[in-house]
Amino acid sequence: MTRPVWELMSRLKMFKNCQVENIDNTEWLADRVVNIPSSVIK
Repeated sequence: MTRPVWELMSRLKMFKNCQVENIDNTEWLADRVVNIPSSVIK
């Protein structure tokens, strides 16, 4: 039930060709951070 916290705008199809600064740290976090639900809906 985990999922990514967010998707970087620079990775979205509509912004793929836009200029972007060095975002190495942000990309590292986006590839590793996950959202874990605090409860399960039954």
